[in-house]
Amino acid sequence: MGAKKKADCTPEEWAAYLKRQRENNKTSYHKNKEKLRERINAKNRERWANDPEFRQRRLTARKNYVPTPEALAKKRKQDNQRSRLKLAGLRPETFEVLLTLQGNCCAVCGRSFTKTPQADHCHDTGQPRGLLCATCNSVEGKIKATGLTPAEFATRLQAYLDNPPARTAELAA
Repeated sequence: MGAKKKADCTPEEWAAYLKRQRENNKTSYHKNKEKLRERINAKNRERWANDPEFRQRRLTARKNYVPTPEALAKKRKQDNQRSRLKLAGLRPETFEVLLTLQGNCCAVCGRSFTKTPQADHCHDTGQPRGLLCATCNSVEGKIKATGLTPAEFATRLQAYLDNPPARTAELAA
């Protein structure tokens, strides 16, 4: 059966015919995408090997490519987020689940995130614990660095605030 002509069909038949054609073309393209890509790559490799002008144009285009500052900043931010998540043992999907589970708030202080949350993880086991704001994540790390448990640190901090050494030495005027 040959190609239909618009004049020989009703508008509904023509629309159905065009829809089938589009579907067939999509299917054909997706089935043959790898073969098509291989053919294009083979042709480009051959041109690279045999055509000095083609090779020079490609090299010049690469050398002269200058991404915009916005594109560079976006790429750096994406790379930074990916590496931080990977370091904390989180996949992007897990990050989104935790964000929803925590109600877009820090797991320690409960404040809403205004910047990108930081993925907290146990340094001993590597297991992710949750999402924290930068302040809480920093404090958690600094408390651990003292060698005290959070409860011991809180007790000592409260004792310090209740009776600071300067008050005892009569330095506070």
